[in-house]
Amino acid sequence: QFGSDFVSLEEDERWDLDKQVVRALRYEAKEYVPPALKEVSTMMGVEYSSVTIRDTSSRWGSCSASNDISLSLWLMILPKDLIIYVLVHELAHVTHKHHGKEFWDEVKRWIPNHKELRLRLKKHSAQVWW
Repeated sequence: QFGSDFVSLEEDERWDLDKQVVRALRYEAKEYVPPALKEVSTMMGVEYSSVTIRDTSSRWGSCSASNDISLSLWLMILPKDLIIYVLVHELAHVTHKHHGKEFWDEVKRWIPNHKELRLRLKKHSAQVWW
């Protein structure tokens, strides 16, 4: 059903659309993110164990104690500079398993304007989950 400012979908139509969007984003993320992560890790001189793409609802990414990187398929809706920020952020956790000064110094080493990007990423976070 079409209104003047929006399209209204029945619940089953919405569910099908959600599945299609997630499927498309997952495909794009699996094509783009692993090579980008490898390139950034080489630049930073850090090695991670594995990368997994997930449909997450609260995080852009994470790095486990064993250096397994998990990244959200929703990264694909972000501008490239924010994707790179998330990759650098997670890779910085390979050597710094916290958000202390050493961690932020490492992020700043590769992304001097990380504070600006972090604020922009927070604005996107509110818009991601539909």
